[in-house]
Amino acid sequence: MDLSTLQVVTDRFGAALAQVPPERYGDPTPCPDWTVVDLVDHVIGGNRWASMVLAGAEGRSALAEVRKLPVTADRRLDHQPSVTAQREAFEAASPDTPIAHLVGPITAERFLAMRTSDVLIHTWDLCRAVGLDERIPPELVAAGLAMLTPMAGFMAATGYFGPGHEGAPLPTSDQERLLHLTGRRP
Repeated sequence: MDLSTLQVVTDRFGAALAQVPPERYGDPTPCPDWTVVDLVDHVIGGNRWASMVLAGAEGRSALAEVRKLPVTADRRLDHQPSVTAQREAFEAASPDTPIAHLVGPITAERFLAMRTSDVLIHTWDLCRAVGLDERIPPELVAAGLAMLTPMAGFMAATGYFGPGHEGAPLPTSDQERLLHLTGRRP
């Protein structure tokens, strides 16, 4: 599996997070009802969870374990170890490794796309929340659209990604298309 895009997006999230002091953790984000710390915990927890399910853990039990793991008051210290664990777990998996995901069984290759797109979009959320540059590099926008467009129907059906294009002006750029696809309104 090619982990290069995952590495780029996790590096971008880490670079943004490095600029966010704990005093900003209570700030709101574009994700309804999530503060900055909720968003950061979601990404770090997702990295930790990924390392567990890629090693064969069942999704729900791994989630329960992740919720028990300690976190530091300064989440910037937790990020890189979670990234390293996730990367090592993906490196050890073959593309067809079965994953007992919360949405149902998927392959490690599909899971890689899901993790990559999740961190990509949440990097935008973090940047928007704390006033950092929210532009996504065009190559990452293209990668995100390639990963998420085929899942648009599934994503809409989950209810986790907002109303899609309903009630919003049509996107004028590929980045806006990507963000609209995930329920964001830039």
